[in-house]
Amino acid sequence: MCLADIEQTIKKVIPHVNTDSLAANHETSTRYMIIDPILRALGWDLSDPEQCIVECPIYPAEEESAYPVFRLDYLLLDSAGKPAVLIEAKNILEDTRNQDFLDKMDEYLECFPEIRVGVLTNGEYWTIDIHEGNNNWRPDRPVPLGLNWRDQGETALRLVESLAKGKFW
Repeated sequence: MCLADIEQTIKKVIPHVNTDSLAANHETSTRYMIIDPILRALGWDLSDPEQCIVECPIYPAEEESAYPVFRLDYLLLDSAGKPAVLIEAKNILEDTRNQDFLDKMDEYLECFPEIRVGVLTNGEYWTIDIHEGNNNWRPDRPVPLGLNWRDQGETALRLVESLAKGKFW
């Protein structure tokens, strides 16, 4: 994985980053057509359960239940098999700045105090929060990362700096 690979992947998925794209059909389409290729370019093998758990069920802590309270879209694991990155995906049509989505993301993060990076994305915009310990979260930047930004080199660099598999393995 190198920066050029990430930039090339961004160029490949950009045609799907619009409301007329087939990626707008469903959240799953957004994931397959936009989010998955970017995560793979960042070095993650999404089919390896030692690296990634897709649709990871979260059960209530206080009570025994056969049914999960949440399902995380992606839980990326570090080299020790511990949760490192939590990614919540939405349909490309959804505005991920919606407070309900941000609140739900906070609930997910509370379930995993050891998580080091939390991401909320609709494929086009990536809100990346970095955990600094003691329940202190720092946004990667004050605005979400956008794949359509003119400087795709900066976009690729920010993705690598926060989500590359090599940071966790």
